[in-house]
Amino acid sequence: MSHLEIHLLGPFQVTLGRVPVTNFGADTARALLAYLVWHAGVPLPRETLAELLWPEQPADKALHALSQTLNRLRKALGEATAASPFLNLTRDTIEFNAQADYDLDVTAFTRLIAACQQHSHRDPEVCGSCQARREQAAALYRVDLLSGFFLNSRAFEEWLVLQRELLQRQAIETFYALAAYHERHGRYERAYHYAWRQIELEPWREAAQRQLMRSSALNGQRGTALMQYQRCCQILADELGVAPERETTALYEQIQAEQLEPGTVLTHNLPASLTTFVGRQMELAHIRERINQPHDRLVTLVGPGGIGKTRLAVQAAQNEVGNFRDGVCFVSLAAVAASEFATSLAQALSFTFTGNQSPWLELFDYLREKDLLLVLDSFEHLLSEVEQIAELLRHAPHVRLLVSSRERLNIHGEWVMPLAGLPYPQDGGNEPLAEEAGEWAAMQLFEQSARRIRSDRPLDRSDAPAIKRICQFVDGLPLGLELAAVWSRVLACHEIATEIQRNVDFLQTSLHDVPERHRSLRAVFDHSWALLSSEEQLVFSRQAVFQGSFDRTATLAVTGASSAVLATLIDKSLLEPVTPMPGQGSHEASSQRYQLHSLLQHYAAERLAAAPAVEAETRDRHGRYYLAFLQRCLPDLKGSALRRALEAIGLEINNVRAAWKWAVAHKRSEELAPALEGLYLFYEAQGWFQEGEESFRRVVQALQDDHRSLGQIIVGRALACRGWFTFRQGRYAEARQLLEQSLTLLREQAALPAVAFTLNRLGEMAFLSGKYAEAQASCQESRRLCQTADDSDGLVTALVTLGRTACAQGNYAEAQHDSEEALT
Repeated sequence: MSHLEIHLLGPFQVTLGRVPVTNFGADTARALLAYLVWHAGVPLPRETLAELLWPEQPADKALHALSQTLNRLRKALGEATAASPFLNLTRDTIEFNAQADYDLDVTAFTRLIAACQQHSHRDPEVCGSCQARREQAAALYRVDLLSGFFLNSRAFEEWLVLQRELLQRQAIETFYALAAYHERHGRYERAYHYAWRQIELEPWREAAQRQLMRSSALNGQRGTALMQYQRCCQILADELGVAPERETTALYEQIQAEQLEPGTVLTHNLPASLTTFVGRQMELAHIRERINQPHDRLVTLVGPGGIGKTRLAVQAAQNEVGNFRDGVCFVSLAAVAASEFATSLAQALSFTFTGNQSPWLELFDYLREKDLLLVLDSFEHLLSEVEQIAELLRHAPHVRLLVSSRERLNIHGEWVMPLAGLPYPQDGGNEPLAEEAGEWAAMQLFEQSARRIRSDRPLDRSDAPAIKRICQFVDGLPLGLELAAVWSRVLACHEIATEIQRNVDFLQTSLHDVPERHRSLRAVFDHSWALLSSEEQLVFSRQAVFQGSFDRTATLAVTGASSAVLATLIDKSLLEPVTPMPGQGSHEASSQRYQLHSLLQHYAAERLAAAPAVEAETRDRHGRYYLAFLQRCLPDLKGSALRRALEAIGLEINNVRAAWKWAVAHKRSEELAPALEGLYLFYEAQGWFQEGEESFRRVVQALQDDHRSLGQIIVGRALACRGWFTFRQGRYAEARQLLEQSLTLLREQAALPAVAFTLNRLGEMAFLSGKYAEAQASCQESRRLCQTADDSDGLVTALVTLGRTACAQGNYAEAQHDSEEALT
């Protein structure tokens, strides 16, 4: 059913599926719809509605008129063909369906107003969240309720006047609050706009007249402000027969004497932004909400270097300029030692120490009565001073802190916002650049940065795929995007993408106004590395061997990390906790999962490679762990918990692949042997035949010269798996050749279960190819070998294929016998 939109704030308007509805036939139908939707969810007696709309008519005629009007209304709304009607009718009542697909502007307006009234904030006059709601409400209130609408019914008109007055009062209060808010922030044209909207509804409202005068004068239009006072005097005399209030006249005299000053001084020392802020709208809204809460006085933005913490903190603070009586103060701590913390803070606050007591006590006394937002940037290396932050919050109850750090402060009352990269497209599509940049903040940032560097060579649609690759490689990291865009001066976008993949050191910049530690991604990462202990450095570098996400059990086993070190790496934004997507399980139900940012992983890999012995040991641990994990999953792969096993392996597949390649490259037969069947069953169940064929082909190539019995058995088993996956890709002749080669090799080694496995694959391949005699012969031999070797799994497989073969040949008794034996 089409969506219904009803607009009552202003002239009556209705659209159904975005198409205007005009065929109501009479004003009574419009009035009926307005009254019903106003009382949505409430069954209204037909007699009440008839008396409301046709008060001069006898009851029977009024009810008849109501019935006719209702029919016209239902026709206009398309009720006859609607699966879910807008109107619920009974013999005695009419109700607008509150569950229907509709929007009513009055409902949205009143909900926004109620949200402001119920919102918990430190100061309603400066709450950014409430002002945003008021802006939305103001946009909804076009003019008065059902403006210009008249119905010849005193009862209806009385109801309408009452509702108009209630809504008008809410609108006037909303416009007044918005005018005051914008004046406080120096946005005098917006303040004038909302003051004028009050005058349109209530010309004699002196508070609004004063707002008009103030906003005009502060905007440099002194003459307009003085003329507005004269208009105000005339309106008050004509409408109410009174003179202006003393406050209004005093304001006029101030303006006339050119003595009017802004009510709020917009004090701040925020660094100027040379570029447009991109994305992070949701984060900005969350920060604004937290800062304006009565009790949330410490907000910490946490993330790795280059993620955009400082830029976000500055933008969030900029949005609060004018909301704090004593302003906004920004303190850069990047180059500040612990011993210099207090003096740096005092310098930013323009505070001079007296020496009468300790510096921190003097600062606490100075800040005690301040209504101030304090922005502490790059705090991570000053965590030894975190107690001073706690003391500051205790001594200065009206000071709020916005902190950026690579790790949380871990003090009482801290509200932490972890930051990830900017959003970017995950697929490899080829949509137009303009559409992509508008939707994805990471692409928008790259485009903006590139256009600033090379304005004479605009980007176009053909650049979109390369820009996507750049965004994907750096995971939307703002610093990475900006540094990459610098090279658009000399390289095309696809060349930049290629160079980034080639060498992380490529991301260099010679811009002198960029802090030293941000001159390159390596500088950012070196800075974080230097903050780690030797044990933390070891664990962090070892985590480079993981591919994608990994769980707690794995990282403890592979890196030798303690829980404390893991927690430290998380707090320092070098390790990110992740939550599996819905539907993904874990082989360890209680294991938390983690991941490294791709650039951090690259950096960690370089650090690990600098210690070859440690790297070799770590990769051995990783390989052994994940191949053993495959072996642990084997019972579930063969049993009733198949889905759980598939989910577990699927979650770890990138690490499993890496472990498999390690074992193959190093010819680790002992680790490959117990893992081989598990990987085969996973590929088979998932239908990943091509990858399966390639994985087992590499095993054959690597171990074919290993003449030990174990090596030859592994080659034979791998040939069988490869042959089966080759067959599943439709290459029958090649598959048969591989399976026959496997059979010969395994018989030479007298590996009965492995021989039975290959025979079963040959038998099933023959059955599926319609070669029933070959199928029966292979599976009968497999059956005998499995009985001899006590291989129950292989025996069941052989019996199932024998049963299917017998059934296909019409030997139903034999098919039943084989199937029943398989079940036992």
